[in-house]
Amino acid sequence: MSDVAFHLSPALLPYAVGAAAMLALNAFVLLMLFPRMGGVPRLSRAILGLSVLVGSATFTGTFLDAAVSPGFDSATAVLFGSQTMMMVPFIWATSLFLRAGRRRIDPRWWGWPILLSGAMTANEVLMGAAFSAVQGAFPAGSWLGLQGGLGALGWSLASPWFYWPMVGNMLLLLGWAHLPWAERLPLVGLALAPATAPWITVDPWVTAIGMGSAMAVTTIYIAARLAGSRISGIWELRLVLGVVLGFALMALGGGLAALYPIPSQGILAFGLLNLVVMGGELSLLARRLFQPLDVRREASPTPTVLKSPVP
Repeated sequence: MSDVAFHLSPALLPYAVGAAAMLALNAFVLLMLFPRMGGVPRLSRAILGLSVLVGSATFTGTFLDAAVSPGFDSATAVLFGSQTMMMVPFIWATSLFLRAGRRRIDPRWWGWPILLSGAMTANEVLMGAAFSAVQGAFPAGSWLGLQGGLGALGWSLASPWFYWPMVGNMLLLLGWAHLPWAERLPLVGLALAPATAPWITVDPWVTAIGMGSAMAVTTIYIAARLAGSRISGIWELRLVLGVVLGFALMALGGGLAALYPIPSQGILAFGLLNLVVMGGELSLLARRLFQPLDVRREASPTPTVLKSPVP
């Protein structure tokens, strides 16, 4: 079952290498799109990053198909799926030919953040599902049909191969990007909260204590800023409200997992709510980082010192 991933053994090495490769690929896309010193990326870069993520998700999806339904057809699909990554340079070159390298994306449009977040999240979901299938979290054929598919999705969303790369993506981006600490710290707390979520199928108390601790520390920090009237602008206010809403959805998922009479369905609800929160956080952060650097600095303005006139 899914607790195999918690038993350290040499058999886990291929999975760790695969997860590291996926994280490295995501890091390439994130660092390419969000330079440390800021700036709105060119359209050609956005197309390149999205193409890399879509190609990777396609390949991972074919690997999942081979894991749950091994055979000649699925093996052939994996070979064709691997070819999608080879198309990425041609897509990028075509965008340059169409002068996408001279245009920048519209930083006010939500489409690019949602597309990039959706493609990256889909990568991690498919990787979690594929690794869970190979490790025997759900037997071959059991994912067929609506009920079986939902059960397999629940076990996949409970996999550390889904949660830990997602947490790693968020922490990498938060550590790299130029953001005021007043914005960065609540987002770090929200990103760290799901780090212990995979223990929901092994030891729910570990999940409850880990997630609860991250939520409590972050909420105390937010409450202190609100009490001291140190919220610097409407953007930070919306951000902290979004973080609190994310914590509420995670807590609701934990309650459903604990109280639902059918464990697999409770775990599915828990995983879906966490998926919504993590995908939403990544979209929100990408939307924020697509803003020009001078706009981001307005969230923490330097106080102006008024001097008395010289008599």
